[in-house]
Amino acid sequence: PMDPLAREVLKKHHITAHKHRARQVDRKMLHDAELILSMENEQLQNILKLAPEVRGKTFLIGKWQHELEIDDPYRRPKLAFEQTFEHLSRCVDDWLPYLQSGVIR
Repeated sequence: PMDPLAREVLKKHHITAHKHRARQVDRKMLHDAELILSMENEQLQNILKLAPEVRGKTFLIGKWQHELEIDDPYRRPKLAFEQTFEHLSRCVDDWLPYLQSGVIR
């Protein structure tokens, strides 16, 4: 299940996550995805080790913010979850023009 602090932060921002469930990434999931975004370079490298052929659709979510890496707030105070939410929100906003145009470079 989702970390209770993460759920609190999402609720504060009027985002429901009732269908969320954590799961380990696998090759089928990677192949089925149109776009794969990771928060950290280490995650990105692990994805590419598992399925090197997905390189062309795998990026840091912070790509448009000078390859910003976003630390996982797991087991950290609520402030860390708030900061992560803010970082991710900005990164998603930066991705929107590319997602809407269908062109990613």
